[in-house]
Amino acid sequence: SWLIRSSPLGSQGSRVASAIVVAAFGAMGMFQRQEISGELAVHIGSGNANEVDTAARTCLQLAQRHPFELRPFAVFIKGLLDYVDNLSIEHMRVVFDVLGILSTLDVSGSGDGDSMFTDLYIFVSKQLSSAYPKYNRIGIVGAVSLLRQLGAKDGAAGAGMLDLAMAGCSSQSQTSAANVQALRRAVKLLEMLMNSGRHQSWAFLSMTYDELAHIVETQGLHPQLLNWLHENVSSTFADQFLGDAERMTERYLLVAPPSVALSLDDEESTILDIFNHNGDATALGLDRVAKRSDMPEEAS
Repeated sequence: SWLIRSSPLGSQGSRVASAIVVAAFGAMGMFQRQEISGELAVHIGSGNANEVDTAARTCLQLAQRHPFELRPFAVFIKGLLDYVDNLSIEHMRVVFDVLGILSTLDVSGSGDGDSMFTDLYIFVSKQLSSAYPKYNRIGIVGAVSLLRQLGAKDGAAGAGMLDLAMAGCSSQSQTSAANVQALRRAVKLLEMLMNSGRHQSWAFLSMTYDELAHIVETQGLHPQLLNWLHENVSSTFADQFLGDAERMTERYLLVAPPSVALSLDDEESTILDIFNHNGDATALGLDRVAKRSDMPEEAS
């Protein structure tokens, strides 16, 4: 605890403290593991940047190396959800990564994994539906962290499926069923993110796309999830934001016809339709420039 509290951010002392805690956790009994888990949760909620960073990354190492040993003490990590809005985005992501790993473990058949995942899903859903951007950010980070565990590129649901094999439940039918369930949950998370984004700001969608792009680039996603993203996200960009001069003239009552500033194609040039969403045009001060032809006239 002293090393965690006193080590500067990213220092050698911080790495030594993490190594000591992870080694001790793996070698000790249930009571000592409970004490370590509780202490790490206290450090993460302390508010001290150095302390929070060391403790959060140590907790993530425990979840990656000793998921089954840490699982009985997940309640300590779940308790941080009440204070997660006080964490930075980076530390928030680490906490949700830990919870995501633990919530995908259910080898015993007790249903605890399903229960924990359901609790996290409900929490994330509430944050996404909030009218406050502060809580939307929490929901986005939480949803994408869960997606990171469920939608692994190799088809295994993060650490959960790897540990399923370690526990002896390695039959092909069990593995296949678990993969299908993980992918269904991942698609459900993606649908929730996209549906929530339609009712929020472009800042909401921007952060969502940024988080999704990060895991696709750094970790990769299952091919089925990549196809889902292509069909439901990537392919809609052209319909929503691209057009030609004729389409723009028909769609809007323009003060002047559109002109092409950079003619990069030999064929008919494509125009970026920035007026497709009137709310954004108004926010940018462009509502006097263009007006949707299907908008009702303002009452005089």
